[in-house]
Amino acid sequence: EMRAPLRWVLWDVKDTLLKVRATVGEQYCKEAERMGLNLSAVEVEAAFLQAYRHHSSRYPNYGLTQGLDGRSWWMGVVRESFSQCRVQDPALLNTMAHNLYHNFCNAENWEV
Repeated sequence: EMRAPLRWVLWDVKDTLLKVRATVGEQYCKEAERMGLNLSAVEVEAAFLQAYRHHSSRYPNYGLTQGLDGRSWWMGVVRESFSQCRVQDPALLNTMAHNLYHNFCNAENWEV
């Protein structure tokens, strides 16, 4: 029997169909505050953009061809963002990355 080839249509809905309620810098700073850190949202936003560009270039397509999954890729972006803002504690970086990844998975952080 002949099967039609499987075709996928993937939508990156961020900033097209959906957008975050607060800026990334604001949301990352809110998480940092919960951990007792005081960071500037503007600085964190700039660090995030740089980390995002770096990861997109080094691990294109969320690192799928390099054995990463989306969660690992995003957590790497979060850790690098905070590292650029002088947060060095690996356990703290991992906790914030984990929390933020799950925060961004929740509907209340997005609007249509």
